[in-house]
Amino acid sequence: MTDTDSFEFSGFLSPESAQTIPAIQASLPELFTIAYDLNTLVMRLTADAAEAAQVTSMEPAAIAVRVLMRACGTFQSVLLLASRGNVADARTLVRGLVEDSFMIAAICKDPEKFLKLFKDDANASRKRQTKLVIDNGWAEGETLERLQAIAAELTGKNTPVKDLAGHGVLEKQYLLYSRLSDDSAHPSATSLNHHVNAELDKSGWRYQWKVADRDETSATLHAAFQGLVPVAIGVAEFLKLSEYGGALNAILLAIENAPPSKSHI
Repeated sequence: MTDTDSFEFSGFLSPESAQTIPAIQASLPELFTIAYDLNTLVMRLTADAAEAAQVTSMEPAAIAVRVLMRACGTFQSVLLLASRGNVADARTLVRGLVEDSFMIAAICKDPEKFLKLFKDDANASRKRQTKLVIDNGWAEGETLERLQAIAAELTGKNTPVKDLAGHGVLEKQYLLYSRLSDDSAHPSATSLNHHVNAELDKSGWRYQWKVADRDETSATLHAAFQGLVPVAIGVAEFLKLSEYGGALNAILLAIENAPPSKSHI
């Protein structure tokens, strides 16, 4: 093995890291089986949802399909990272899955209200970026005039994630979102502890690249299920794809019967 093949020099991209994938997946056979079955099911659902939602791009149905597609890709990325023991970054992505579940819940609860929030949030974000350029003098002449005209026309306000959660049926899931923010998504004291190895006798600590243990990987997969499954169920119900009800219920039952995680996020 050359230096570049080792974890020390190439990290989670190294061949040495890739060699750990079979052992990590074998340590949690039930959960990884559920994960791959869920991925296959949701990919199939995505294809049927796209076929069912032949509407304009800003219709709630079309937005729901794209959220589902985003969630599928995110879930697959979580599996790739978790399979190498990189749960710190996997959990950052799981947070995005939970946010996707808020969007689908809001669409299902009140499509028109969601659409207004969605458009207002997009306009507010664009206006904020435009004003940043204007206020800092990063544009001049015709470009500045054009940006000023755009900013004057844009209306609406940002929708915080907590508010979006309250517009659906998954408001309690905001706690998981908040925990993931602290655990991994933000450079907080908690998330930076993923890069510390504290001595058991409290005599000191040292820097380390964190490769997750079995329980940490289990907790990450369970959290990912909490994000993706509500997205899939919500889209199937919203688009009246009732044929997926049985398979999704079977996934829920498998998750319920799977070994619980001894670690918590």
